[in-house]
Amino acid sequence: MLARNSDQPLTRARATFLALLVPTIAVSALTVAALPAGAGAGTTLHLYAKTSAKGLYTATGQQITDPNAQPMPGEVFVNLGRVYTGTATKHSGKSSGPYKVTCVLTSSTGNSTCNAKVTIGGSSFVSKNVPVNLANNSPVRITGGTGRYRGVQGFISSTSVPNTSDNELTVTYSH
Repeated sequence: MLARNSDQPLTRARATFLALLVPTIAVSALTVAALPAGAGAGTTLHLYAKTSAKGLYTATGQQITDPNAQPMPGEVFVNLGRVYTGTATKHSGKSSGPYKVTCVLTSSTGNSTCNAKVTIGGSSFVSKNVPVNLANNSPVRITGGTGRYRGVQGFISSTSVPNTSDNELTVTYSH
C-alpha cells in the first residue's frame, strides 16, 4: 500500500499517478480481503483495464501539464479505456467494453468525488458521486448498474500494472 500522511498536501505528480489508479478509480495492491466489511460476499470479477486516455484538468477544462503544481479543489482527473476479462498477463483478446472514471478533487490531500462506469458485454457497473481518497487508494463503491448488473452493490479496487498506465480491477458485487 502507498504510505502517506493524509494531512500533507498531495503533489501534482503524486495526484496524477494516483488518479490513474482509480476505476476508478486507484492503485496499490488491494485485494478483496482488504475491502470494507461486507464487501467480500457475492461475485468477484477480475478485469484488465487498458488505458487509452488520461489527464488532469482545471475546472474550466484546460489540461494541466506541470507535474509539480499543487493540486487544487475543483480539478478533474479523467481515465478512459477498455476492459478485458482476466489479468494483465492473461486476459481475453477481445475487449468486454469501455470504462470511464472522472474524479473532482475536493481537497489538496486527495479527497475527491468520483463517477465511474465499467461496461462488460453491454451491462455496466456504475458509481455515482462516490467519495474517494486518492491518496489512500480507497476502493470505489458501486452504487448500481445497468442490464444484468441493475441494482447491484459492491466495490471496485484497482492495482497498477508496473511500467504502464493500465490497471487490474477486482470487482466484488452482489444483487
